[in-house]
Amino acid sequence: MQLDRIRVQNYKCIEDSGWVDLEQVTCFVGKNESGKTAFLQAIEKLNPVNSSGKFVPLEEYPRKRYTKYKTRHENDPDPVVTAVYHLTDGEQDRIESEYETGILDTPEIEVVKDYKNNYHWDFSVNDRVLVPSLIDDYDLPGPTERSFEGIETIDELESKLDESEAESEEVHSLRDRVKRIQNEGLSAEIETGTCWINNPISSTSMSTRSWMDT
Repeated sequence: MQLDRIRVQNYKCIEDSGWVDLEQVTCFVGKNESGKTAFLQAIEKLNPVNSSGKFVPLEEYPRKRYTKYKTRHENDPDPVVTAVYHLTDGEQDRIESEYETGILDTPEIEVVKDYKNNYHWDFSVNDRVLVPSLIDDYDLPGPTERSFEGIETIDELESKLDESEAESEEVHSLRDRVKRIQNEGLSAEIETGTCWINNPISSTSMSTRSWMDT
């Protein structure tokens, strides 16, 4: 996987860096105290080489907003680093072999690390490809399967499953799977092995170096 662009929010003096495109070598130029070092410190913690990489809100969250933020930190932690990775052709092929060709809208993964030091990563998925692929994975009762004809979105499929009175194990399994995808995204399946690709965090290390005038 190739790291394409990155964004830092809510970190020290940085409210929101906006998206920054990255190459194999990227040079940051700016005035003293403009946030260059803070930006590098934040992105290094996405997948650190030589440190624990834990974000500490008390020390790193923008001070002027920290008092208000700490009241919701436990239940609604703010994002710090968001990165977009580009899948290789081989990684796309692994996903499409498990589902169908065209399952991904784009060959990208977005990864977010928040102030609870949790990672969230997901894909942009084509529902019109995903829905029939999910239905085909299960041996559903005829009437139930026919009731799904014409469904094009995962929301519609979830609604139909909730309305269904069918009690077969296959229907229950499909319902549970759809709800998990709705709650956690397609990455929930890929991360736990239904379809395997390299985890973007474990497969990509990041090394940063800052040169400063002394």
